[in-house]
Amino acid sequence: MSAAGFPHNLSFDEFATKLFEELEMELPIVTPNTPLGQYGFDSILMYEVLLIVEDWGIDVDVMELEKWSTLGEIYTSVTQSIRSS
Repeated sequence: MSAAGFPHNLSFDEFATKLFEELEMELPIVTPNTPLGQYGFDSILMYEVLLIVEDWGIDVDVMELEKWSTLGEIYTSVTQSIRSS
């Protein structure tokens, strides 16, 4: 797995900024534990997140979508995928 578009040392805040930029959404105040629904994430937007992560060169199992309920969980999943590569 190559994560060419995703720096390995990206902090949570930098990750959130990059993700919201890719989604073309205004960056709210984000915390790792805030439920995704509070940011307006629905199933369609979650699929878009998966596509963005894949565009960054990171392979994430589609089944992970069902496990993600916070932005922190997405960040953890992405960073763990990078470390296991």
